Amino acid sequence: MNKSSRAVAGQGPEAERRADGTGRSTQRGGDETVADFLRTVTHDLKGPLTAIRGQAQLLQRRASRQGRDADVKAAMAIVNQAQRMATILDGLLEAVLAQDGNLTLALAPLNLVALANAAVDTARDTAPDQPLTIHALEQDLLIEGDAARLARVFGSLLDSALRRSAPARQVQITLQRRGPEILVTIGDAGDDRGFTEVPEVAQAEPSSALDLSVYVSQRIVEAHGGRFWAGSLQSGGIPFTFTLPAGASHSSAPSVRPRGDPPRRSL
Repeated sequence: MNKSSRAVAGQGPEAERRADGTGRSTQRGGDETVADFLRTVTHDLKGPLTAIRGQAQLLQRRASRQGRDADVKAAMAIVNQAQRMATILDGLLEAVLAQDGNLTLALAPLNLVALANAAVDTARDTAPDQPLTIHALEQDLLIEGDAARLARVFGSLLDSALRRSAPARQVQITLQRRGPEILVTIGDAGDDRGFTEVPEVAQAEPSSALDLSVYVSQRIVEAHGGRFWAGSLQSGGIPFTFTLPAGASHSSAPSVRPRGDPPRRSL
């Protein structure tokens, strides 16, 4: 698999609706209006956010020179939240492009187990006391995908799963090959009674109560030709499950090594 870039066409919910033929023109028109609105909103909000972040950075440097630690901390919080908002807007725009079938992906060979390792390692910086594990029957689960975007999918879904899990409960990423697909599940470990089999929920949408990062993750997965859904567990957590088309059984996919102690794996 050679590294490449392409605009995704014929994938995602909007492309599927176009393929349905007649009788959907009203729905398409409404979807296109919403997409145009979201594109305009994300573009118009980026300018003010950039100005806010720039001014806060100036205040932060000035306060630092004057030794006003409390003001430095306050300015840093503004900078971080402005950056967070900018990231959310970027994700929303990507979701709109993916839904329209126009998201450009930088495709390269990827090992999903390595991406999971990196996501767990990063999550431990923000939730050091939460038990985190990875369960993978194979250590080389290869696909052709966009590394940056899929890393964001793993990070966003793991963060959402942690926020919805009990503090002492183990959260696990499970990866397994299922025919031509790789199935990834992120959620509370040892409680899968809320899952529905993949074929029955292939078209399911995430709950409207879930956050924007989950919605963006779904669209990125679909842009890669995968499927996505959210379930419910007896523990009260929300498991996130998605599939991606499997690549070759061997590749020159780069290894993403986690920082610090490696996460525990069940093999």
